[in-house]
Amino acid sequence: MGNAFNTVVEHVLSDCRITRRCDGYEEPGIRSERLEGMMEELFRLHDLNANGTLEEVELVKLNEKIAILHRGVDADRESVRNRYRTIFRAELDPEGEPVPYVTFRKYMFRMLDSLDPDEPTQAMIMDQFIAEADLALAAFPGSLKVRPGTLAALPAKGSLPQFKASEVVISPTTMAMGVKYGGG
Repeated sequence: MGNAFNTVVEHVLSDCRITRRCDGYEEPGIRSERLEGMMEELFRLHDLNANGTLEEVELVKLNEKIAILHRGVDADRESVRNRYRTIFRAELDPEGEPVPYVTFRKYMFRMLDSLDPDEPTQAMIMDQFIAEADLALAAFPGSLKVRPGTLAALPAKGSLPQFKASEVVISPTTMAMGVKYGGG
């Protein structure tokens, strides 16, 4: 019996070594189901035109609106645009071409690992990212529609949409986890 157990353990360990790549970032399935689901939800929220890829303009636009939610209409939109264009080109695609989910996932897990290797902490960070994206999509639904290669103009100061917290749409994933507005 001990021999059979050792054979199974050896097989499992060798399978783990096979699926891990040289750069230390694993293929899908190695992270918890919860974290994988959250990552898929975050990608879906960023994929504004629902074409299955993340485009540079989508990353820029969504984060621009998140900055406005944080800092108001006085947010430095050009700085946000430059920051997220730089991130996209440095981390996702140097030419600014659309990237598939696996590229987004690899970058995000690398970034999460650099912030904190603890998975429950990473889940809280993901909760916050999802909540912010949800809120931006609810607050600016029309201006986040992507037109190829363009960024929508910010509404005039004082004409930002007014909404009540009860009107904000929270994603099913966030609701299922009992998280509201990024709190845990």
